[in-house]
Amino acid sequence: MALVFKKNSITLRLCLLISTGMFVILLVISCSLFLLLKKNFQTSASEFLRNEISIISDILQKHTIDWTALDQEVIWEPQSSRYEYLVNVSSLDKHFVKATPTFYRLFSGTSWPVVTDPSSQASTIEKIKIAKKTYALMTTIIKLAKPQQQTYVIRVAYDISLDEGILKEIRQSLFFITLIGLFISIIGSFILIKVGLKPLSLFVNSILKMDVKALTERLDIKKASEELEPLIGAFNHLLDKIQEGYEKLSDFSSNIAHELRTPINNLMVETEVLLTQPLSSPKIKDLLGSSLEEYQRLANIIDKLLFLARSDAKKIHMNKTELNAYNEIKAVVDFHEAIAAEQNISIEIIGNANLMADQTLFRNALANILTNAIKYTGKNSCIVIKTISHIDSINITIADNGPGIPTSHFQKLSERFYRIDTHRSANAGGSGLGLAIVNSIMKAHFGKLEFYENIPTGMIISLFFPK
Repeated sequence: MALVFKKNSITLRLCLLISTGMFVILLVISCSLFLLLKKNFQTSASEFLRNEISIISDILQKHTIDWTALDQEVIWEPQSSRYEYLVNVSSLDKHFVKATPTFYRLFSGTSWPVVTDPSSQASTIEKIKIAKKTYALMTTIIKLAKPQQQTYVIRVAYDISLDEGILKEIRQSLFFITLIGLFISIIGSFILIKVGLKPLSLFVNSILKMDVKALTERLDIKKASEELEPLIGAFNHLLDKIQEGYEKLSDFSSNIAHELRTPINNLMVETEVLLTQPLSSPKIKDLLGSSLEEYQRLANIIDKLLFLARSDAKKIHMNKTELNAYNEIKAVVDFHEAIAAEQNISIEIIGNANLMADQTLFRNALANILTNAIKYTGKNSCIVIKTISHIDSINITIADNGPGIPTSHFQKLSERFYRIDTHRSANAGGSGLGLAIVNSIMKAHFGKLEFYENIPTGMIISLFFPK
């Protein structure tokens, strides 16, 4: 099986993590085992040396005159024992007492360990290589109680070459076992990860099977593994948003086609009538004037759509300055005062505050709301525009006492082309984009647009600008 990984592969990362973990575990186990065996060999050698020194010391204590008693332990035993060791016994002034026959040939120029701790009377164990063999050396000093409190030096060399060879073989074996374990862990982890990630592959296949026609379908989160539940939940949530956006886009396309079709049909009819009339006919001027109104209506719709497109793309040019709310509201009201006066609608401005906003966008938002209020509030009514300063925001409310709108529609009022009463909107000449534009302007200012019921009748539209 060829292990092929792509860049930033999760499988590769998991393989590396698992393999590294397994390698560290095997390495720790191997090192621990090797050190334990090495310590056991060292302990065994130490016990042998101390035991041999103890035996010789006991002989010296019991046979102070008859040195032949040392022959068995110093000369004959080292030559017949399965343990290869050599012994030398001498007085403190270096007079020879007894030694294994090959002792001086092997250790004539050797520097033996020195007894540094008088209380223990024994040196530490040192290792030395001689003639391709490794020996453990120990020196001890023994002081006899009688007859003349003589002091003797005992030197013992124990051949640990076999132990060293075994340790070397074990070290090599453990090294290769660790490498083989690492290789097996890489292959094994790859296979296990592939099996473990199979639910993810099934999840991907389920996604690939989905298309626009299946936007209403959702992945079953109940059958998913615990790790995939957040991912499937997030994907289903994304599908909800895509479906909502798709439906809005579909409605938007349908609405824009309807909005553009009406003025285009009007233009076509007027043009056909115009073509049937003689050039001197007085109707030509009226038809051309009507056509101009339709052109303006088309241009207005296109301008609004372009503004909303720029808003969606976060490309609205903002030039925030400190504005006086009363002055700006007064300018918008003055522009609409003549239209309001035709229907005997009074407009009242209450309160004042300074706020940071783009002047053009602020007036545009207020004009859209005021235009709607004048259209739908009815004759002989009153519109009140109030400015209220809060701790963290400036609130501008536009309240009318017209027929109002049912609260069930408030949530969708800022959607594009949304109409409560299609017939009423068509008569008023609206395109259903005004409040959508206001909502986009408020979002650009990091503010919000809210709707309230005006008691006893009418509605209130609130603009919240952050300070």
